[in-house]
Amino acid sequence: MKQEKTQVSLTASQIAGVYIGAVIGAGFASGQEIWQFFGLLGRGGFLGLMLSSVLFAAFAFLLLELGRRLAARSHLEVVTQVAGRFWGSFLDAFLTVSLPATLMVMLAGAGAGLAEQYSVPVFVGSTAMMLATIITVLMGIQGVVSAISLMAPFLLGIILLICVLALRVRVVDWSWALASVKPGMSWLMSALSYVAYNLLLSVSILAPMGAVAERQAILWGAVLGGLGLGISATAVNVAVLSQGPAVIGCDVPMLLVAKKALPHATWVFTVLLIVEIYTTAVASLYGFGARLAPRDPATFERLTVITGCVALVGGQVGFTRLVAVIYGTMGYVGAAFLLILTWWAIRDVKSRPH
Repeated sequence: MKQEKTQVSLTASQIAGVYIGAVIGAGFASGQEIWQFFGLLGRGGFLGLMLSSVLFAAFAFLLLELGRRLAARSHLEVVTQVAGRFWGSFLDAFLTVSLPATLMVMLAGAGAGLAEQYSVPVFVGSTAMMLATIITVLMGIQGVVSAISLMAPFLLGIILLICVLALRVRVVDWSWALASVKPGMSWLMSALSYVAYNLLLSVSILAPMGAVAERQAILWGAVLGGLGLGISATAVNVAVLSQGPAVIGCDVPMLLVAKKALPHATWVFTVLLIVEIYTTAVASLYGFGARLAPRDPATFERLTVITGCVALVGGQVGFTRLVAVIYGTMGYVGAAFLLILTWWAIRDVKSRPH
């Protein structure tokens, strides 16, 4: 695990690719997140998606830039700098626990997805995903960046393909969605909640990436990443809305879209789901290893293998209740972190000499 800037210098496209791959996970691929945060708002949801794209870019830049300034090897340096020693310790502990929990969910999800589509035993699918994740992470930051950034265009391409084909089947009519809006929902709060929910775990991969990139690459990487996330989320929203009231109560709205858009090739959606699970799993496992063994390659390697195996077992024996609790609080903790990060950025600007 080598992070020295002299050995690695990331490009803007690599940064954007890893950022997109880390944020786009199983919840995104299913369409459930987009539906809950934006689809229910009808036309207003698109305003929320535009704001989300801007916020994703802005906060990614702040985190990457902090990683560059601090030469961060994990999220620890960044959260401590932003939140102080006391609150930074709390955020560090929460993130450190959330990373292997997220990995556990990803491995379980990979097994369940392959079992449902191809009748592959759940343990076999989960094990295959675990091995692919471990091998990638053992290649260090450069291997992680290369693997995830190469997957990002593939992910975006499949998402856009499914969504374009979906619109050939049905025309979007969001009047029905407005009738389903929960009281108190607004596009502004939905955008803020969505970014807070999704950005928190990406701190663990953005911080060390910033340490091995130049400022220009960081700026454009954040912009391209935010734009890519905004476009793909908008495409998913349009596709889901095109299905009409049938998506209400549907656990995997994008599977419904795929069945109508690609009736003879629904395997494409399974590939999309597996690849998105892979990118999230890799980012989570690397972030965890980088946090607990930032300067000891041998310990990092052992920890990577052990964590992958424990997560595999955890996914089989039903530890997902613990994960549900963590995920339930992630939005609140993420919102608090983004407020703290915003306040830090304002103070940092004011403290600079004019």
